[in-house]
Amino acid sequence: MSIILNTETKIFNSFLKLLEEKKFSSISVVDIVKAANISRSNFYLHFDSKYDVLEALENRLIDGFLKIMIDLRNAGKERYYQSIELQENAFFEKYFAYVKKHHYAFDILLRTSEQTGFSIRFTRSIMNTRMETSKQWNKNMTMSAELIYREAVLSSIYISLISTWLQRDMDLTEKQLSKMLIHHWKAIFLSRNT
Repeated sequence: MSIILNTETKIFNSFLKLLEEKKFSSISVVDIVKAANISRSNFYLHFDSKYDVLEALENRLIDGFLKIMIDLRNAGKERYYQSIELQENAFFEKYFAYVKKHHYAFDILLRTSEQTGFSIRFTRSIMNTRMETSKQWNKNMTMSAELIYREAVLSSIYISLISTWLQRDMDLTEKQLSKMLIHHWKAIFLSRNT
């Protein structure tokens, strides 16, 4: 099992290094194999194509981020809203700690997003997870157009904060970013009462 993970990790790391150096459209399986120092047959034991590598890497990163969102959902609505009011959201801090842990991959994929579409998929995944949480927490809630737009804006803010933070070499703490996200959440969702 560790050999599989090691080979996949080598492929992912080599793919990211190549993506940092050249356009996605210019990268071939041969390039990945050479960079990873593995055989083509070994590559094909794990992936069907460079598109498969990209999808698997994106899914792994996004799924890890969404797991934190689902943990937040499972902690409950009351705890969430209380943490917003106190401006102390440990789950939000975990989002940024997770990104920091995988900063190289997130940075490359977000910087090359116009080639791969990563930021769009990441934003949609966040939005869909947030909307599912809203449905579970508010059983009788109607998914109005206004709510969908608010969720789209907030989900885009997540990506914008993450991208800017990575571009600035993670110059703020996870706690500072968490407070920023809380501020934006309040501005977007609590403004409907004004």
